Order: sequence, then C-alpha cells, then structure tokens
Amino acid sequence: MADESRLETEAGTTGRRGFFSRLSSLAMIGGLVAGYGGFAAIIGRYLYPARPQARGWLYVIEASRMELGDSIVFRTPAGATAAIARQGKLGDARDFVALSSVCPHLGCQVHW
Repeated sequence: MADESRLETEAGTTGRRGFFSRLSSLAMIGGLVAGYGGFAAIIGRYLYPARPQARGWLYVIEASRMELGDSIVFRTPAGATAAIARQGKLGDARDFVALSSVCPHLGCQVHW
C-alpha cells in the first residue's frame, strides 16, 4: 500500500515536472524560431531591395531660373526628398542631376 501511494505521488510529480519541462522547451523553441525568423526577414529585405516605383518626368522649376551650380530641395508626390542640381549650361535634361536620400535596399531615409 505504501508503495502504491509513493508511486502515485511520484507519477503526479513527474507529470507536473514533465508538463513544465515540455512547456519550457516549447517556449524556448518558439523564442528561437521568432528570433531567427526576424533575423531572416531583415536579411531578406536587405538582399532583395524594395520594388522600384514608377518613373516619370516631373516639372519642378524652369531651367532658366537655375544658374550653373544652383541646387534646390524637392519633395516628390510620393513624399520622398530629392536634391536637384544644375551641372551644365545646355538647357536640357542632361544639365540636371537629381539625387534621392532614400536607401535602395531598405527604403528608409538616409541622413548624410
């Protein structure tokens, strides 16, 4: 009789211990999966940059209003900031350069 009660208490203790052991193992596995999954998502966003947006011409300023070496800051309709500078005297599109401050990999704002 004493052996049966001892076995019941050991079985109950083992059951509780087993339950918490499995629970802690599942929690550790879940944490590892979440951590490595987040890391993989960051690596994936770095390796595969954001999709390019549609390109088109925008009229920002008359070419005659900008002298050689002048620059202006322009906000695109999408909200991105671009710096536009005049580098030549021909008066066509080849005179101007527009530089974006948006990272091509992550799509975040780069502060120089």
